[in-house]
Amino acid sequence: MANYFAKSWHPWVFSSLFVLAAWSMGVSWIGVLMLAVLTLIWGLLDYRNRKKLTQGEQSIRALAGGGELIGEMGALSREIKLGVSEQVAKLRSEQAQIQTLINDAVQTLQESFNGINGQSQAQLELVMGLIESVSDGIESEGNKKITFADFASETDKVLRFFVEHVVTISHNTMMLVERVEDMSKEMEHADSLLTDVKVIADQTNLLALNAAIEAARAGEAGRGFAVVADEVRKLSQRSNRFNDQIRNVIGTSKENIQEARDSAATLASKDMGFAIHSKARVDEMMRQVAEVNEVIADNLAKVSSMSSEIHNQVGSAVRSLQFEDIVRQLSGYSEEHFSKIEDIFESMQTEINRMVSAPETTPKELAVSIRTVRESLKQQFADMATHKPVDQESMSEGDVELF
Repeated sequence: MANYFAKSWHPWVFSSLFVLAAWSMGVSWIGVLMLAVLTLIWGLLDYRNRKKLTQGEQSIRALAGGGELIGEMGALSREIKLGVSEQVAKLRSEQAQIQTLINDAVQTLQESFNGINGQSQAQLELVMGLIESVSDGIESEGNKKITFADFASETDKVLRFFVEHVVTISHNTMMLVERVEDMSKEMEHADSLLTDVKVIADQTNLLALNAAIEAARAGEAGRGFAVVADEVRKLSQRSNRFNDQIRNVIGTSKENIQEARDSAATLASKDMGFAIHSKARVDEMMRQVAEVNEVIADNLAKVSSMSSEIHNQVGSAVRSLQFEDIVRQLSGYSEEHFSKIEDIFESMQTEINRMVSAPETTPKELAVSIRTVRESLKQQFADMATHKPVDQESMSEGDVELF
């Protein structure tokens, strides 16, 4: 076995180099496993053929199974190329499918975010327009803007004037009630005076009657005095009738004054209660209006802040959607990478074919050829690793290299 590896080490080194190259270039594990199995089969066949040799100094081309071994190596090379080509084709198909899905998803997301941003901006404009209308006022026919605050202030002034006016009327009505009460008292006093007048008229009538009686006793001498007494009695009777008329008028006036006093008192009490209640309601309404204005101002400020935040979030989301450009660049770089891998395997297959079809070579010459292939492969891999179009690993702001 040691003699076998001493003479046949170069095919094993070359096959191992193929396995390592396939693994380092990202070939799927199926391709690597296939390559390893084929290498193992080739080695077993070679070992079996060499074991049948009777002379150790014969070359690989003089062996009875040498042609078969060369054919196996060529078949192995072709199998490697076929497997790698199939894997690269599958990767390209999957990559194209991923790019199509990403393009469709990104376009849909961009349209959605733009629609959300537009609706948010429209909503903000409507709200700000409402605020401006309430704050700056509505233009009237006289080209004078009336604000909600002006309307509330003017309403407050009118209501306060009305309330003060009602309070003044109520106060004056109460004074009128007091004056009517005084008039009622004066009418009572006048009625009492009419009673005295009636007493005087009754006494005068009685005196006139007595004078007429005395004149009748006096006879002819008292005739003139009787006439005077009769006139005095008639005057007394007229005084009583006039006194009764005045009493009736005073009584009617007293009743009217009492009704007027009751009506004025009722009106004054109702006006005062309504005025006090209205004033309290006006004060409460103005306080509530002020609170509503404060709440509206606070909520509108929050709406403005939320709209600004939504705008920022949508901007961040739209910026994040730029991953499509990054993925597209990486996809293009991967496509270029696949092409280079195919070129590398093509050149390796050409070199393998050259070494297989070459005349008898010594182990040293074969080692030099393998070293040349290895250095070329290493240099090509190094060239592929020097260029990376995208350095970002997150969706934060960064630079993108276009190619």
